Amino acid sequence: IYQQSYNKKECGEIMSFTTAQADISISAQSVTQTTATLAGTVKSPDNSSFEFGVLYSTGSNLDPWSSEVKKQTIATDNDGNYSLKIENLPQNTTYHYCWYAYKDGKYNCGASTSFSTQPIEVDVDLGAVTQTTATFSVATLLSEPESIDEVGVLYYTEPSFTATTNGVGKVECPLGGSVNYTLTVEGLIFDTMYYCRTFVLQDGKYTYGDIAEFKTQSVY
Repeated sequence: IYQQSYNKKECGEIMSFTTAQADISISAQSVTQTTATLAGTVKSPDNSSFEFGVLYSTGSNLDPWSSEVKKQTIATDNDGNYSLKIENLPQNTTYHYCWYAYKDGKYNCGASTSFSTQPIEVDVDLGAVTQTTATFSVATLLSEPESIDEVGVLYYTEPSFTATTNGVGKVECPLGGSVNYTLTVEGLIFDTMYYCRTFVLQDGKYTYGDIAEFKTQSVY
C-alpha cells in the first residue's frame, strides 16, 4: 500500500501471502444409482485459512464461478483424511469432478476426472393376456428408493408415446429396495395391439425402457 502526495510516495509495511501448499488426493470410492462417495487426503503444513472442497458437474468445464458447477467443502480429520457423500444424483449420469483450494477470491483446482451413477434396471415379463387384461411380472432394484418418485409400466395403442401422452395408461410398482411385483392392467380393448415400456420418474424427469408389444384376445 502506498500514498502519493506532492510527487512523493510513502510506502507501508511490506507484507506477503502464500497460496495453498497442499498435496490433495481424490477418488470416487463408491457410486450407486443416486449417490457418490468421494474420498482422499489433504496434506499441508499450514493451510487453516484455506477452504478445500470438490467441484462437480455433468459438463466437462469445471469453472468454479459457473452456475452449472456444484461445490461441496471438505472436512478432514486430524490426519487429513476426508470422505464426502454427494446425494440425490440422477441415475445413469456421468459427472466430472476435481478438488479445489480457495482463498481471497481465488481458486486453485486439481485435474478433473469422472464417475457415472448406475442405471436403474426394470425387468418386465409379460404374463397372461385375456380379452381385457394383461399381467406383468416386474423386478427392479433401487439402492436409494427414497430418491425415486415412481417406477412402473406405461401402455398405449400406438407405438410412439411417453408418460405425458394423452390417454396413455400407467401402473406403478411399490417403491422398495428390491421389488418383485405382479401388475395387472384392466379395462383393455379386446382384439387390440398394445405397446408398453417401463419408466422411472426421478426429480420430475422420466427415463424409459424399450418398447414391447402384446395383443388382447378376440371375442369368439
